[in-house]
This record gives sequence, C-alpha cells and structure tokens, in this order.
Amino acid sequence: NSFKNNGIITYKDLKARCLGSQKRVEVTLIFPQDMTILDCHNICDKIEHTLMQSIENIQTNIHLEPETASEAKILS
Repeated sequence: NSFKNNGIITYKDLKARCLGSQKRVEVTLIFPQDMTILDCHNICDKIEHTLMQSIENIQTNIHLEPETASEAKILS
C-alpha cells in the first residue's frame, strides 16, 4: 500500500465534491505519533502536488492527526 510506504497509517473523513468547474478534496490523514510534523507536512505537500498535477482546478485541504491507541489496536 503506497500510503503506508509513505508513513500514513490510515485516513478518515474523506470528502470530494465539484463546485462548478472547481473540485475540492478534504481528508484527515493519520500518522504515527512519533513522526515529526515536518515529515507529515512534507508527505501532505507531495500528495497535494500529485493531485494538482493529475486533476485540473482542484483545491485540497488535508488535516493531520496522530494515531491514537484505539486506532493502533484496530489496525493491528
């Protein structure tokens, strides 16, 4: 899974919509608690860049959250 290869554990609250010719994507990405904010932010920048290269007129809003104990238990 390419998300896990980048350090992303999972995602939630994915929303995608079209507003006329504008496309909007919102998502919350879950990262390991020990990953730095800088590393998380760099990953999000890469995702946003990839989306902008692939889809015209897109706006992205990516939220970052640390993994919680309950998420770790569910995913293991």
